[in-house]
Amino acid sequence: MEIAIEGVKQRRKRERQNIRENQDLFKPGDPLLSLLDQDLFKPGDPLLSYGKMMRAKNEAIAIARVSDVFLQVTKNILSHIGTESNKELLGEVNDINEMQNLLQQIDVSSFISRIEPFLGPGGSVEKCLPRNLPCDDVTPYRTMSGWCNNLQNPRFANAFGPLLHLLPPAYDDGIDIPRSKSITGHLLPSARSYDYAIWTNS
Repeated sequence: MEIAIEGVKQRRKRERQNIRENQDLFKPGDPLLSLLDQDLFKPGDPLLSYGKMMRAKNEAIAIARVSDVFLQVTKNILSHIGTESNKELLGEVNDINEMQNLLQQIDVSSFISRIEPFLGPGGSVEKCLPRNLPCDDVTPYRTMSGWCNNLQNPRFANAFGPLLHLLPPAYDDGIDIPRSKSITGHLLPSARSYDYAIWTNS
């Protein structure tokens, strides 16, 4: 766990350094820089206000850090598959697919889906995210939380819940690196090239 925490810290440090080194690519006032260098803005600058408004809450940052550490722990564990230390760390698990199946059985909802830290004084889950059944099928409006937006499956696409995949996730490393090759083994075109071909400026 300590190795994973240190790995996350080093990665965040590299990301901050990379942004600072490439600041000349951004125009002064870019919201991306609002958290890095407050001196770029004058008081009253709307982009400064926007940057502050869009800043992640401390509770969200804490949950993201926990997720980052668990991701790093997962990578560290999977990097030991097939090595001498495998038996000590993983027991009889010898295959990355077997490990992935085991990891999917771990319930992380106790810390990923917790919304209590985001509730204000006197707030409750029942008040802020009501989950009334049956769904009201005559209301013309969607709910803020996403509850009952899908009348047949009220839980689909709810706030503070996991998104359901139409297909099983496919990653190059089996964990989090986006897929880069097709099923035939050829490199996939960039999403940007598709986007550019479909959505031309008018």
